[in-house]
Amino acid sequence: MAFEEEHIRAQFFIDDSHIHREIEPGTIAYFESFDAHARRGFHFSLEHWDSLQLKSKLFADRATYDTLTGHWKVEDYYIRTIDGQEEHIERGTMLDTALTLVPSDVGQRPGNAAAMRTPALDAFIAAERARGGSDTAFFELERHQRTSTPFAVFVFTLIGVGLSSRKVRGGTGLHLALGFLIALMYVFAQKITSVAATNAGLPPLVAVWIPNVIFLTLGIYIYRTAPK
Repeated sequence: MAFEEEHIRAQFFIDDSHIHREIEPGTIAYFESFDAHARRGFHFSLEHWDSLQLKSKLFADRATYDTLTGHWKVEDYYIRTIDGQEEHIERGTMLDTALTLVPSDVGQRPGNAAAMRTPALDAFIAAERARGGSDTAFFELERHQRTSTPFAVFVFTLIGVGLSSRKVRGGTGLHLALGFLIALMYVFAQKITSVAATNAGLPPLVAVWIPNVIFLTLGIYIYRTAPK
C-alpha cells in the first residue's frame, strides 16, 4: 500500500467536488474541488461559527498543503469578519494558515480500508461521519464484509455437501461445474449489492448480507432435498 501511494496512485480518493469538513466545533472548511496529487484545493473557504452566528469567513482561489511546514497556504484571498452589525474585509495574495487539517482528512483511498485493522477502520468511519464526510459506504462495506465473508464459507460448505451427495450422470465434473456456477452467481450478487450501497443508498450492512441470505436459503434447500 505504501509503495502504491508513493509511486503509482493518488494518496487518497475523494469525490470530485464539493468537499466539506468540520475541522473542530464551529470551524468548517470547504473545497469546491481537490487535486490529490498536488495536495491543492480550489475555491476554498473557511467558516468560523459561534453558535448560530457566522463570525468570519475566508475565501481563496487556491489552498495548497505545504508538507514541510504542515501549513496550508491560501492564494488570492479575502476575509470577511462580522462584528455585530459591522463587517470588515481583508484582502491579500498569500496567507499561511495553521489549520488542524491534513490532506488525508479530506479523504482516504478505498484500498486503504483493506489495510486497516478493524478498530482503526471503525475509528476512521466514526471520525469521517463527525467531520461531515458522506462518502463512507465503501469503508462500511469493507467493515461488514469482515464478518459476512467468513460466514459465506459455511454457506458454501453447506451447498457443497448437498451437491456432492447427489449421484448424477457426468459424475464429479458436473458437480464442479455446478459449484463453480453458483460461486460466480454469488460474486455477481455481491457486486450488484455493493454498487447499490455506494451509489443507490442501500445500507452497507444490508448490502453485504443479502447474498449470504439468498445463498443460505439455497443451501438449506439443496441440503434438505439431498439423498440421505
